[in-house]
Amino acid sequence: MPWFRVPAGTIAPLLLATLMATPLATTVRAQEPAVDVAELLREPDVARALSEIGRRHPQVLDWQRALARIPGPTGEEGARARYVQRQLEIIGLDGIHIDSLGNVLASFGPARARPRLLLSAHLDTVFPLGTPLTPREEGDRIVGPGVHDNARGLAVLLGVAEAVARSRIPLRGSLLFAATVGEEGLGDLRGMKALFAAGGEATGVDYVINVDGAGMDRIVNQALGSRRYRVTYKGPGGHSWNDYGLVNPANALGRAIARLAQIDVPRVPRSSLNIGRLGGGTSVNVIPQEAWMELDLRSVDPDALTNLEKETMDALVEALHEERDARGDTEARLDLDVQLVGERPAGVIPADAFLVRAALAVTRALGVDPVLSESSTDANVPLSRGIPAISLGGGGVGGRAHSQEEWFDPTEAQHGVERVFLLVLMLMGVTAPAA
Repeated sequence: MPWFRVPAGTIAPLLLATLMATPLATTVRAQEPAVDVAELLREPDVARALSEIGRRHPQVLDWQRALARIPGPTGEEGARARYVQRQLEIIGLDGIHIDSLGNVLASFGPARARPRLLLSAHLDTVFPLGTPLTPREEGDRIVGPGVHDNARGLAVLLGVAEAVARSRIPLRGSLLFAATVGEEGLGDLRGMKALFAAGGEATGVDYVINVDGAGMDRIVNQALGSRRYRVTYKGPGGHSWNDYGLVNPANALGRAIARLAQIDVPRVPRSSLNIGRLGGGTSVNVIPQEAWMELDLRSVDPDALTNLEKETMDALVEALHEERDARGDTEARLDLDVQLVGERPAGVIPADAFLVRAALAVTRALGVDPVLSESSTDANVPLSRGIPAISLGGGGVGGRAHSQEEWFDPTEAQHGVERVFLLVLMLMGVTAPAA
């Protein structure tokens, strides 16, 4: 169904969900424990587990290479899902299954015991079926499509699952592991949205750690909101000579693009407006019946996104009327359809929240100076619902994401697994073994 259709008239103001920040969140933070990484690292069992993670570094890289070879376009993640499912079975987690959307799920610890922690990484890539997917070694780098986004995130998920299962360090609460579908492009975070829908498998989750790509310094605590649209101008169409003078959807599209380019997109708060794709028509000598484009609007601030959205919709309608007026189209044979094809909600977890303080402290303990950042990831979903969540890189260094020349340098990349493992221990606590 079209998000709206404009044969004539004006557009009502559009509403977005506001950032969730309540007095209750401050109260909860005041009750959260202090962060003490040094005490955790003094535990002999923890030291042994970290040593084992270092020893298993080649296995995690093998998982990463294997995943990079398996196609996983958004909407066609099945082969990757089955691979991840099989590895989780070998590791020995509980409740391993693939849900109706294609998410791979597994658990560790008593079912739904609190605190409940979700560890996630997305399965899909931006590369269509048929893309050559054989990673190659170039010096210290592994090069190939999807080799770090998100083969690395999935490999770290498996590495942490193995570390938790092998270390046998007693934990409070329960862990839910999720390899999700639909994170990239127009997937619209559908895998994660399903987990957090009413009655979904993430019900009752207290914390979320999402692993996406490579790197150690960035800690994403602010979810970048976005709204994506497919905009289509429609007319009667005709012959380029015999019917010249009819309203032309391509002209309307051009007028709209020119108007969008003139919008003063704010830099503070940081926002963006991008035309990602456009097309239409059937032949050079035909007045097209349709001309379309796809828009991506983003902002770190929900109010700024609302304002940008309204300006965008106003510009689209003004272009419609301008083309009608230029052609004298009194019969109103030019229409505008706008479809909302993706929405990523905004959200934030404060820098003084326990999850963020723990992530900062663990990152520093591993010798890296961390930076808080914003991005659009699966963590958007829990953050928009007021659930403490962060997104982390999986260690190592990566570059050229979403390109054929994507690369990953695995030097000391085991720190990515170590960081998430230590965060698990800090968030869930370490209990004394039964006598």
